[in-house]
Amino acid sequence: MKGFRTWLGTEEALAELDRWEAMYAGQPPEKVALHDDDLPSRDKNFNVYSDRKGLYLLERIGNIAVVKVHGSLTNTHRWWHEYLAGQVTSYEALADALQIAAEEEGINEILMDFATGGGVVRGLDVMSEVIRRIDARKPVFAHSDSHAFSAGYWLACTARRVTASRMAEVGSIGTLMVLSTYVKAAEKEGIEYHVFRAGEFKALGLPYETLDDKAKAYIQDNLEKTNKFFLEHVSRNRNLMMSERDRWAEGKTFFAEEALAVGLVDRVTTLADLIGSAASTTTTSDPRRFEMNISAEKLAQIAAGADPKTVLTAEELKQYEASLENPEPEANEGNGEGGEPEAEEPEKPAPEASADTMALMKEIGRLEAKLEAAEADNTTLQQALAGRDAQMASLLTVAQVAVGNLQGALQRPKEARSTAAEVVAQFNELQGEMAKRFKIGQQTTTPVEDSTKATSSASFRH
Repeated sequence: MKGFRTWLGTEEALAELDRWEAMYAGQPPEKVALHDDDLPSRDKNFNVYSDRKGLYLLERIGNIAVVKVHGSLTNTHRWWHEYLAGQVTSYEALADALQIAAEEEGINEILMDFATGGGVVRGLDVMSEVIRRIDARKPVFAHSDSHAFSAGYWLACTARRVTASRMAEVGSIGTLMVLSTYVKAAEKEGIEYHVFRAGEFKALGLPYETLDDKAKAYIQDNLEKTNKFFLEHVSRNRNLMMSERDRWAEGKTFFAEEALAVGLVDRVTTLADLIGSAASTTTTSDPRRFEMNISAEKLAQIAAGADPKTVLTAEELKQYEASLENPEPEANEGNGEGGEPEAEEPEKPAPEASADTMALMKEIGRLEAKLEAAEADNTTLQQALAGRDAQMASLLTVAQVAVGNLQGALQRPKEARSTAAEVVAQFNELQGEMAKRFKIGQQTTTPVEDSTKATSSASFRH
């Protein structure tokens, strides 16, 4: 049905996508000054240029490529998605990220990290084929520490294995459509709509007319067809019986243990455990690789003298203690990055030096190296914050222009504010006044668009 957007996700995910699309619709990158004039450079973790649309979704941890499937899911990539990482993700960018990971030497497996309430139906089937094609080259696994609902679970169950942490939720397998109508509100304002159509089922469900039984039946039939695609996809990929769909579908959401019981996930675990276990079983790489599960901030606290037992989680502490038992290659080679070279014997060994003292000296060397790494990470963070501040300044300029336009439309004197909070408050005040003066349905001399091309307020959800 033309004009409808079939949505497999939560209302919150749809509202979030609509908000960002409304903010940036029709704006080229130069309008908000988020792009610079530098030529694309080679990424240090993946041997591709920095202008690849899926690169920002990727994180490399040893021989694992983590692909972030976060936020509201949409079909088409937009330039501003990269600056809203975690809020909106397109299937185009996901496909590109998987392709980059598949082509990168040294990547042995791909882990899709889900934190999404769902997204649009259009493009889902194609995206599923991409996952299957990439999995034929390198294993693709799906995991969620947060939630994988609707369209998100559609993609997750396409992977070779699905895992989730204990309090993560998956599922929401079902279809929902909400239609709003302006008919009664328009009648109160003395407005009457007339809809003309050629074609019995053309654009049924417009908000300008009351739905009759024929339209309701047609829309419900479309819902059932969409839902059948979803159910069959999950049934096929998870080896579940359609006759038992009341256990695993019907729009239910499940915590990980429940999802395991009904067959929607294969294992209850965390992303850190998955990456750590994969790293610890890799014999061709640095044995300290699993320490990447511990943030630079926590390592810096330990380096500053904090007790690891009070800083780290139980799993992180286990990994940290294991790292102390493994000699660092750099230290053994005496290259200066791992502290004092241990291979060099003192000219006059001190017989009174205890094993505990030597272990302490060794740990100090390790912590000094980690402190240097934490300081480098801090520099990178400061640079990222500076970039964010520049982006926010550009967005503030756009907001100030919008305020100026509203002031002009309301014939109010120009009054500029400088801080983001002030500009937002000013915008909300002017927008509220605009809504009071020009109510929905008020007659104007503005030409009315063809109603069959109007965007319906309807939404589908799984």
